[in-house]
Amino acid sequence: MPRLPHEEVTNSPETLIKKVHSVGSMWASTPTRIIETLVQIKYYVNHFEKRIFMDYTAAVITASDLGSQGKRIDTSGPAVCKMIEDAGFHVIHTAIIPDEQAEIQKMLIYCADELHANLILTTGGTGLSPRDVTPEATLAVLDREIRAIPVAMWVESLKVTPRAMLSRAVAGTRG
Repeated sequence: MPRLPHEEVTNSPETLIKKVHSVGSMWASTPTRIIETLVQIKYYVNHFEKRIFMDYTAAVITASDLGSQGKRIDTSGPAVCKMIEDAGFHVIHTAIIPDEQAEIQKMLIYCADELHANLILTTGGTGLSPRDVTPEATLAVLDREIRAIPVAMWVESLKVTPRAMLSRAVAGTRG
């Protein structure tokens, strides 16, 4: 794969988009460089076509009584947003809501049915206290549960902390 002498090859769709935009400004002055850039673009399009042309959207919901009252700074929601944006998702909605089953259900339904988010992630509310009702709220709005996703999360989390086995995470589909 040809590479411009001063550029490092990257798999980033953002870099591809920048290259597409820069082609127009280079057209008159450096036709050889344009051809090299177009060859790179073709290469990246062929290999990352799904990631580039499929716009995956996501919503992140933080369930936290204190966070929803402004008494605690939400650090988990922004961390989740960064992780999924780095994975190529476009975050279209974030929310911090109280640990109330009805409110969590309402927000999940809104994100799925109204916003049509491809992925909805929740953080908070999966522990063992009486107010931790995110799993129950999630199960109430799912059409099908996918049990292997939380298992994979537990396996990875157990590498970090033994407390991971106390999580009651759930996953599934709606619609």
